[in-house]
Amino acid sequence: MKKIVKLAYSSSISATLTVIVIVVVTIWGELSPVFKSFLKSFTGHHWLTKSVLSLLVYFAGLAVFYLLPKNIGPHAVRRGLIFLILVALAGSLAIFLFFVWHYL
Repeated sequence: MKKIVKLAYSSSISATLTVIVIVVVTIWGELSPVFKSFLKSFTGHHWLTKSVLSLLVYFAGLAVFYLLPKNIGPHAVRRGLIFLILVALAGSLAIFLFFVWHYL
């Protein structure tokens, strides 16, 4: 049971980190044509590169946070999941507001 709890916690923290990275990269790519071209140079399209980046960040973060020696309880998992939901909502709002501002 401890392994499942630690995996759930590690996954929530890694997903939170992934959301933050993708929001930053998305907005940065829209503000900088050079950066967007840089992203495109890896896979042929900037969205595909962001998808690959999200997988890399998530699984690397999952491995790191799972392997860290830390005792995790059910309350930590709950806090991690709540934080993930809040960050996902904030990230969605940030991207939405950025595009509303950017194209007005």
